[in-house]
Amino acid sequence: MRKQLTDRWSIDLDGEYISRVVGHNLQLAAPGRTMWIAVWNLPEDRAPEVTLGGVKRELPNPSPGGSVEEWSDDRLEVRYASWYPEPSDRGTQYSLYGYTIRRGSWVQAALISDSPSDTEWALSVWRSLMYQSPSAWMRTARADST
Repeated sequence: MRKQLTDRWSIDLDGEYISRVVGHNLQLAAPGRTMWIAVWNLPEDRAPEVTLGGVKRELPNPSPGGSVEEWSDDRLEVRYASWYPEPSDRGTQYSLYGYTIRRGSWVQAALISDSPSDTEWALSVWRSLMYQSPSAWMRTARADST
């Protein structure tokens, strides 16, 4: 099921999640899984690689093989994610911290699971983040209203 996050960003969810806004972040929760999503605006003239460099400087170093970086074919979008085991009050949880960056906007997502085998789930949901340009959004909105 595709969930609209903002007028331009959306994400595919694999089931029913309870959603609420906490501060400026969206929290989506289901048994054993929680997602935190924040959408940020950027200056239109800032290249994605500049924002990515800043993100990487702020992150802890992932374990070997624990991160992925993907560029769109047109180099207009970059995705960077790391997978970490983390202690919590419920035992160890497993978190994918993902960043999807374009000129003018980026999404910061934390996908947290109780299961170490949820790496593929986290990657799939994170990769489903989709940006729709304003002109495409307007075409879709007009089509929906007819």
